[in-house]
Amino acid sequence: MGGAMVSTWAMRYPGLADGLVLCAPYSYDSNTGFASAVLPDDPHTIIPGSLADASVSCYAEDYNNAYAQNPLVNADLTVGALRGLAQASRFVREHAHELTAPVLIVQGSKDALVSEADSRRLYGEIGSEDKSLRLYAFLKHEIFNDIQKDEVIDDVLRWLDRRLAGGIVAFD
Repeated sequence: MGGAMVSTWAMRYPGLADGLVLCAPYSYDSNTGFASAVLPDDPHTIIPGSLADASVSCYAEDYNNAYAQNPLVNADLTVGALRGLAQASRFVREHAHELTAPVLIVQGSKDALVSEADSRRLYGEIGSEDKSLRLYAFLKHEIFNDIQKDEVIDDVLRWLDRRLAGGIVAFD
């Protein structure tokens, strides 16, 4: 959801972002079917347990256990949230060509929520001349929390470092 929200914001307010890092940006809905699901009319209707199983998103057992035990995690989604996500994904698809800021998309190839094909398609439609797509063959959706998170974070930091004036990010 975060990738869709950041993409939507950047497309609605062009020129305010100097660059974007998008993690598995929801845009085409090949995996979940949320956008085409027949849903009840009431936007407050709760769809229980929609986000309950962290193992769908991550291989790291410590993350999955912490997620399952965290009292602040609400695993339920509302119909309104799903409709909002579908609306955001439509907007992203319709306006991707207008996105001209530098963009890095990072995506796990084993992601069950956002497909690699969807991220590849979005990458191809983004209008920026400075765009990168980094795929991680053995990761799921939560790539910043998963077993290869250090590699992902290092890749993002390198991408940012190449675009920041003065190169303020240091590497060993």
